[in-house]
Amino acid sequence: MNFWNKPCEVEDFADPALAGVMRRVFPRDAAAADWPRGREYRKRWEVAMAVLAAETFLGEGRRGCALGVGAGTEATSFYLTNLFRWVFATDLYASAGWPQDSPPAMLSEPARFADGTPFRLRRLVVQHMDARELSHEDETFDFIYSCGSVEHFGTREQIARACAEMGRVLKPGGVIAISTEFCARGESGYLVSDTLLLGAEDLRELIVKPTGCAPLDELRFKVSEATLGAPVPWEDAIRDRVNMQHRPDMAWSQYPHILLDDGLRAWTSYHVTLRKPG
Repeated sequence: MNFWNKPCEVEDFADPALAGVMRRVFPRDAAAADWPRGREYRKRWEVAMAVLAAETFLGEGRRGCALGVGAGTEATSFYLTNLFRWVFATDLYASAGWPQDSPPAMLSEPARFADGTPFRLRRLVVQHMDARELSHEDETFDFIYSCGSVEHFGTREQIARACAEMGRVLKPGGVIAISTEFCARGESGYLVSDTLLLGAEDLRELIVKPTGCAPLDELRFKVSEATLGAPVPWEDAIRDRVNMQHRPDMAWSQYPHILLDDGLRAWTSYHVTLRKPG
């Protein structure tokens, strides 16, 4: 990748380094020789951006401990066990709030949720933990990742609090990789009560600034015309998601599945890559 602070765009899926990571993390999806081309899905991009950031900016001597915040059952936690000595996946697993995304069984049987991603079980530690009050000591982790979660952490103040906690437990010189929802067209704000679509200023004030870390390159907000020209209607994505709950083998009905549009605004994923000074 040429840029590390950017929105998800359809062109990213042709990047050899990023596509290579996706193929390693999601081997079951990579049967077609040109995958992920033609199956461009922004959640795969979020995971791959985090993994690639760890591989690019942290050498062997800085791969001791990684922390997932709002980690759910996403592939990031599983694949990073191949890179780090310890991976701590944290989420509200023991609560009833997000049973599909952070199921209680992840605490006792994490291997059930790997879904083909290669991993080392003995390096994975799964913990019930609130992102806004991390139960870890200062400067513990070399790498912190959060893929598509911070936008669900509550008020703007609570989101900033969670990002400040990430900065607190990160070692000097360590790296944070965060993906969240970015409003690419229309007015930023809450999509629903528990999902914030962030604008450019929100990303600076709620994500970057509270961590106390510096972006590894310039924050870029322009979304390509090819991406903006292929929106997926929000109601269609919701219908697909409901169908997938009953048919896990189903794919999205529309690709690229990158930009969602509800008629008033359009949004995609945004990845922030930060390093703590020191």
